[in-house]
Amino acid sequence: MKRITTLVLQIFAFLVLASPAIAQKTFEGKMVYTIELMGEGADQMAAFMPQNYEYVVKGKKLKFKMNGGMTAAMMGEIIVDGETEEAWMLKHEEQTAYTFPKDEEQEASPTPKITKEDEVINISGYECQKYKVVTETENGEVNTQYLWVTDKIKLDRSSKAKEFNTGSFFLDGIDGMPLKIMMENMGMTMIMTATTIDQKRVSDSEFAIPDNYEEKEFDPSVFGGGQ
Repeated sequence: MKRITTLVLQIFAFLVLASPAIAQKTFEGKMVYTIELMGEGADQMAAFMPQNYEYVVKGKKLKFKMNGGMTAAMMGEIIVDGETEEAWMLKHEEQTAYTFPKDEEQEASPTPKITKEDEVINISGYECQKYKVVTETENGEVNTQYLWVTDKIKLDRSSKAKEFNTGSFFLDGIDGMPLKIMMENMGMTMIMTATTIDQKRVSDSEFAIPDNYEEKEFDPSVFGGGQ
């Protein structure tokens, strides 16, 4: 269970902190990334992990939710306002909006080594260039990710967005939006692939917090089950 909790928290941080980078000027609509797991323990994780991640974007506002799996019920919906740098987790069954604290100071992130590889593939109608991203942590651990990036969907590279640790969705040296991400963690490989890219008008009501919801501060230790 500890292994599962650790993986979920890492994915959670990656997605929430990446959100402001996705909210960019040229794209408005919905994007859905399907999830594929391979490697040791993948079958056991299948019931726990979601089937896909869904993003709804308008300007610098974004709504994120998971669909399927036990994690979806645990996570609820995430709403991020890139202008005010505020973020909430909505738990509809509790009628509660959990607020995420703003970090006054961000620790310097390790500079990744980015290599452009000789592969271009088509993903959901977009031509995507493959990149290898290698990051060495302070304790000497080496993390490798592969990104397939389209330059037809631009990222918001404002100074406010860069104040967040934006992970694979915001990397200096890569211009565009990753439509496929492959990462390894604890002997397991996770692949996120954009299968739906629907550019359309989005109502402001998509990002509204219901008036009758109670606001509470998000507590990571409670979310992680105290493990």
